[in-house]
Amino acid sequence: MARWWTQPPSIVAAIGDIIVILLTPIPRTTITQHTSGAGSPAIGGAGGHVTITAPPPAPPQPTLASPSEPLWWKTPPIIAAIITALAALVAALISRGRSTLPTGGTRPRRRRQATMMVFWLLVFSLFALQVHAATIEQTTARRCSPAVGQANNVTIVCQGVDPKALARLNELLDKQDLELADKIGEAEAWAQKYHELEQRLATEGQDNPLAQQAQALVKEGKLEEAEVLFKRLVDSDVERTAAHQFNLAEVYALQLKPHEALPYYEKAYQNRPDKVEYAFQYALTLQKQQSFALAQPVYQEALRIYRQLAEQNPAAYLPYVAGTLHNLATLYHATQRLSDSAQAYREALTIRRQLAEQHPDAYLPDVAMTLTNLALLYRHMQRLSDIRHYRE
Repeated sequence: MARWWTQPPSIVAAIGDIIVILLTPIPRTTITQHTSGAGSPAIGGAGGHVTITAPPPAPPQPTLASPSEPLWWKTPPIIAAIITALAALVAALISRGRSTLPTGGTRPRRRRQATMMVFWLLVFSLFALQVHAATIEQTTARRCSPAVGQANNVTIVCQGVDPKALARLNELLDKQDLELADKIGEAEAWAQKYHELEQRLATEGQDNPLAQQAQALVKEGKLEEAEVLFKRLVDSDVERTAAHQFNLAEVYALQLKPHEALPYYEKAYQNRPDKVEYAFQYALTLQKQQSFALAQPVYQEALRIYRQLAEQNPAAYLPYVAGTLHNLATLYHATQRLSDSAQAYREALTIRRQLAEQHPDAYLPDVAMTLTNLALLYRHMQRLSDIRHYRE
């Protein structure tokens, strides 16, 4: 008589169990961009989901948030592994129990029962995987939020964005394989760039008819037509080449084409390294594409300039110092420079706490995000006492 663990139901269950356990240690990192501020600052913002009634003079830049990490025993592979292990146990008991039965028609029937039991338990384990993976934390964004229309179609609505441009945004988002929370994050960044670009073009358009045309196109979401105009501006207006290159990069970013945007961010930065907003967006785009070695010196240069500006006007530029420090800390964490990451997070946290004392609605979400990232870093470093110290 064959041993129970050599029977087909037990073998199938064991193989499934091994597969899901092997999937457990595979890292899955998501970088999410958050923005803050109800106004239209020169560079985006970081934060959570509040309504700002009296926005501060200069909201901070886009900053990168580390994903929340569930307890290990709540991760989908572990859940599936537990259910599959139960399948193996049930199959083993049934297979073992059938060995005491008389030979005849009953034994094939018991074998079929055991096989079907394992099959359905494996199906349930996969179902648990999908249900768990589809669970997202949905909150209301500052500028953008989901709207449920007819037939339960969900679209993203952003304040202050022209309806035609909003339709273009949703068209672009629908082409991305994103969960709702990630769509809202993308929409926040998109709306921020949309308003920044529109404001710059309004200023440039005072003495440049092509810039006026580009502003009208951007406002209505006609981004490909605006792209053509900006290329003409880059070729025709040598004195403002860097500004036009930066605007062209922003148009590509609005089309959710970061790879096309990157060369123009780089050219704008190379032509005008003193323009700190060029440096920051170039570094941010490099970081999103995981070009950490290239992004780090550009971030450090932007931080140096922001610190100088903050000495002259702390109310306007301290948010930018904090935002750049936060992104540098995220970069250091990704490159395993854990001590440098902790130091940068702590400095960003100190600044953001000071800002939150004056404008809590605007900056408390930033404090929370930096605290969350710092706690994740300390857990990575096994500094559990520090996690308890920073718990708020």
